Amino acid sequence: MNAEYQIYLCLILLSRLSLLSRDEALSWRYAELLTAIQIALIVLAFGWQGMAIPAIVAVLLFTLPSALLENKLSVSGWRLISAIGLALFPALFLFIWEGFTFSALSEALGQGIDKLAELLVGPEQWGQLHVASVLLAFLVLANEVNIAMRVILKAVNLVPKTRDGSGSEEESTDNEEFNAGRVIGILERWLMFAVLASGNGWGALGFIIAAKGLVRLKKFADNDFAEYMLVGTLLSALFAIAVATCYG
Repeated sequence: MNAEYQIYLCLILLSRLSLLSRDEALSWRYAELLTAIQIALIVLAFGWQGMAIPAIVAVLLFTLPSALLENKLSVSGWRLISAIGLALFPALFLFIWEGFTFSALSEALGQGIDKLAELLVGPEQWGQLHVASVLLAFLVLANEVNIAMRVILKAVNLVPKTRDGSGSEEESTDNEEFNAGRVIGILERWLMFAVLASGNGWGALGFIIAAKGLVRLKKFADNDFAEYMLVGTLLSALFAIAVATCYG
């Protein structure tokens, strides 16, 4: 994957990370706002030519209908489908266009960033950082992996539950614990990725998993929570390993 396609994905995922933090289905106004922001970012970065056209079509197909389809299907389910669609739909047109082409504005901005970064860290070190790849990895491990994990955990009925005695799944789901797991999960996946990408080995990864278990040790008396915690942690590790492998 070239740098231009990585930048496209980073722009899309950054907008989703910023605006899809709530678990409720999007309203039409919010879906239109997210659509407008994503199209604006694409146009600013790549103009109106070439691969920018199917990228804009992808936004219209997968972001704009979110207000309808998140209610028809499920919030996490459609968000996972839309992420895959936004990532892969433009690639279907690579046989027509060679790839994304930066606009004059983004090229000028990129050159300015390069010069500033070279002054701060040196030309050789800056050239070896692969900033777009690292940023893309961190964005994937944040919101998108969190969405995928929620789909998996709900599919196997391993969401954390409250003890209110209600038979309704919405009422019995411990949303406070679920949302706390979102933040902790993002941080642990970032840390796991950083450890693996830096080549510090599997020992450090095992230490991270063990440390998380020690922090929540008292709650392991609840078998349901212990199973949710274990499966969630292992899924986080699996996704971090997969992304680090692709990055490497």
